[in-house]
Amino acid sequence: MTDSTQTKRKKHKQPLVLIVEDSLTQAQQLRFILEENGFDVRQATDGEEGLQMAREHHPQIVISDIMMPLMNGYEMCRAMKDDDTLQNVPVILLTVLSDHRDIINGLMAGADNFIVKPYNEDYLVSRVQYMLANSRIASTEKSQMAVQIQFDGQQHSITADRLQILNLLLSTYDMAVQKNTELSEAQAQLQALNEDLERRVEERTESLKKEISERKKAEVLLESNYKKMSDLFDAVVHALGHVVEMKDRYTAGHQRRVSWLSVAIAEQMGFSRDQIETIRIAALLHDIGKISVPSEILNKPGVLSDCDIGIVRIHPEAGYRLLREIDFGLPVAEVVAQHHERMDGSGYPDGISDDILPEARVLAVADVVEAISSDRPYRPKKGLSEAVSFISEKKGTLFDEQVVDACLDLVSGYDSFTELIEELMEEMGETETSADFFF
Repeated sequence: MTDSTQTKRKKHKQPLVLIVEDSLTQAQQLRFILEENGFDVRQATDGEEGLQMAREHHPQIVISDIMMPLMNGYEMCRAMKDDDTLQNVPVILLTVLSDHRDIINGLMAGADNFIVKPYNEDYLVSRVQYMLANSRIASTEKSQMAVQIQFDGQQHSITADRLQILNLLLSTYDMAVQKNTELSEAQAQLQALNEDLERRVEERTESLKKEISERKKAEVLLESNYKKMSDLFDAVVHALGHVVEMKDRYTAGHQRRVSWLSVAIAEQMGFSRDQIETIRIAALLHDIGKISVPSEILNKPGVLSDCDIGIVRIHPEAGYRLLREIDFGLPVAEVVAQHHERMDGSGYPDGISDDILPEARVLAVADVVEAISSDRPYRPKKGLSEAVSFISEKKGTLFDEQVVDACLDLVSGYDSFTELIEELMEEMGETETSADFFF
């Protein structure tokens, strides 16, 4: 066998990535990063050429800029999704744009992910690897669903499959985290400048007073943007939860109810503000890994087979893989991974005991209480009293003793789980439709 033949075969085994970018400098930089990480790369300079090369080479993934001559990234993506031979090729849109309308346009074009320039190289590579690793799920999870998304008072109707919505919402959240970090840093710098200027203004000129006034206006604007980013965080988290709940019709509202109960237990136990926020977000997303579980298993009436149970049990690890790349600034992904671990080591996926995070211990109890108190496809709800009996019996074996005690104190005096949740919602000032995304 010749060296050239070996080289060709080796190259053929590398995942083929098509870059569509009109900036030669940025295309070369992206190509270098991908080739350094073991990808075979082809390159096009506009959407028309990109579409032609995609049909010719059939890449495993396409990374495209949006603003390009002849045919922009949205148009190229739409054309690929309308082509039977290319519709399952994942498309990542890469752009300097950061408006939420870009995300909506991406969904409408059928894009699978969205990365904002300037990007972190490790994050970019991880997104590409994630899309490739989940290509099997993407090819089977193609059930379309109608989505109504509200942004800034405007409603947008979109039809897309669940995995596209999930990936693009994760991209939105990641983008918002980056922008929020920038806003926080700018706000801190402005605050320091204001304090310095106020000290100097006592001894200097009127021009400094004017500068202070201008900087304070900028600070007000930053504060407004900060609030918008915070609202966007919550909107995306709720939307991600809705994507899973729409797949599993029997557990609609489950994650929100678990979140309310988990937060109440954590407050009862005196957890810190960061721990409570971790629990709130992790509970809203704890079943996100079920996006990888077939709907017929999730909604199957009757007892699940051992094979079905094995498939369902992948969801904590799948959820961790989906969330680990998002910079929450909190151990959200880790808590999601551990929410089915048990104190005696009998849980899954890792069978740990002593190393279970405190936040995951709270989530485990709240999850079980909600599940027993609610309807499931294989049985009607058993009620709050049955849930209380179960966690009391398993205190110290399956569940953390202190968490169980706090939960029992919390639910004491309530006749039904619905009554408990309604009061918790009222105390927290929340409703079933409090998110900015409505499905």
